[in-house]
This record gives sequence, C-alpha cells and structure tokens, in this order.
Amino acid sequence: MKELNFRLLNADEIGVRVTKINEYGAELTLYKNARVDQQLLDKAVGPFGWKREHREVICGDEIRQACAVSLWDEEKNQWVSKEDFGSSDFSFEKEKASASDSFKRACTNWGIGRELYTAPTITLKPTQDYTASGTFNGGITTYDVFKVLQVCYDEEKRCITALAIKNMTLGKTVFTYNARTEENVLTDRINAAEAKNAAAEKKEQLLRKADELGVNTDASSGSTVSTQTVTQIPPQNNEPARCDVGGTKIFGRLLSELNPAELLFCYKNTKKQENKKIALNIARGNTSYLEVFKASGIEI
Repeated sequence: MKELNFRLLNADEIGVRVTKINEYGAELTLYKNARVDQQLLDKAVGPFGWKREHREVICGDEIRQACAVSLWDEEKNQWVSKEDFGSSDFSFEKEKASASDSFKRACTNWGIGRELYTAPTITLKPTQDYTASGTFNGGITTYDVFKVLQVCYDEEKRCITALAIKNMTLGKTVFTYNARTEENVLTDRINAAEAKNAAAEKKEQLLRKADELGVNTDASSGSTVSTQTVTQIPPQNNEPARCDVGGTKIFGRLLSELNPAELLFCYKNTKKQENKKIALNIARGNTSYLEVFKASGIEI
C-alpha cells in the first residue's frame, strides 16, 4: 500500500465539547465529526478507494456498534481494514450515534485526526469563561457554544503546538495555548518549508555523490560503507614475480606478499627490470605502498 498522507485538521474542522463540569470549572475536549473523516478519505484514496462496514457486537449486557474502515491496497489487490467500537454512552438516537462514533474511531486508527490527542488539557473557570445554565441529569451544565479559533502543529511530529478557543456565546476567547499571531504563523510555515527544502537538497546532493562513487543507496540492505578504500593489488601475468635480493626474510617471496618497506627494498636493489616494473604497479594500486615509495623520492 502506498504511503498514506492524511493532512492535519484545520481549525474549522475541529469541534469542541464540554466533557466535565462542576462548581469548580469545566473541561473541554476536541473532536472531529464523521463528515471530516469522509472528506479526508475521499481526498487521500478517492471515493472508490475506501469502504465502511458496521456490525453489532454483544458486550456483556449491552450491544455495541463496531465499524471497520477498509482501504484498497493495489499492491496486494485486497482490502485492508481497521476496526473500532463506538461508545454506548448516548442518550439520544443511541444506535445511530454509536455507529457514527465507531466510524470516527476506526478512521482515527488510520491516522485521521489522531493529532487531537496531543492537545493540552483545556480547563475553564466558572462564570468567567462560561455560563452555568440549569442542570443535566441532576448536575451542573452549560449550553455555551465553543469554537477553535486557531490551531498550529509541528507537522513532522504531527502534534499540536498552539491552540486558541473562543466562547461564541460570550463572544470572548477563553483558552489559549502558545497562541500565535498571523505573522508568527506565517514565519513558522516559511521556516518549516525552508527546512524541508534544505533537507531535500541535502539528500539529493548525497544521492548524486553516492551515484558518482558507486555506493549502494539502499538503506534496507544493512550494508555499511568503509571509511578506508582498499584497492586490490592487480593480478600479474605468467609466473608470479618473486624477490631476488635480500636475506632469507624476503628472498624468494612473492612481491605481492611483501610489506611496503620490503617491496621498496626489492625495487631499489633488484637488477631485474621486470621486478622493478611489477613493484611500481603494486605501489600504484595501494595507497600505503604509494606513500612509502613517494617518501623515498621515487616518482610514480
């Protein structure tokens, strides 16, 4: 399956609901609705690239709604599914609400709106940030409407970095978290784009360099690149050349087996021009030998 690219949610696609309220204050939670999930699925894989299937599951004394969201995998030529259950804690149109909730949760399993879980804890002060109106199931509640004014992300980590929420009923901003001005947001986006472009250019330069040097660029191969380049000594034709000078330590040994100092000694003292030629060829093919020869004043 190709890499999925579900974009991060915009401020106007995020809902705000009161999840906890008492005489000491209220707590808000961010959420997404099913229409947002449908739109992002259509955008990412096309309207014919996904499907949803619902089923009922008996959990103890209650029946839960489950939803499987499947995406078409062209490589495997099959549907790939992720499933989740909806909450049963609904008082109005319970079956429909639970089915919708299971769909949204299954979409979250695919990554849609998962960034909402990175939101900071959103707490409000009573009277100052909201109006307590009547009771709900014997407790305090509020009917104020809240809206996300601003949301900013670290796009690489896909987490919320700034958030602002407005109480539309009172007409005031009641919660801010690293709230940014338009200029700040634009600057952040420019910096992020520049950093992304710089990383892409750096990668392109490395790939070109690797191509020039013949380096394997497959990161999954597990191979490592040595920091030292070793050039194989070129094979010699006919009978391998042997050292014809020196003591028993080097006399009669193959030239290709001698260390740099020994090969240099043989080169300087042998009377055989063929041995001199072979010694030079060996030195040209190996950096350590070459350095010893050049240090002794031999031009290669």
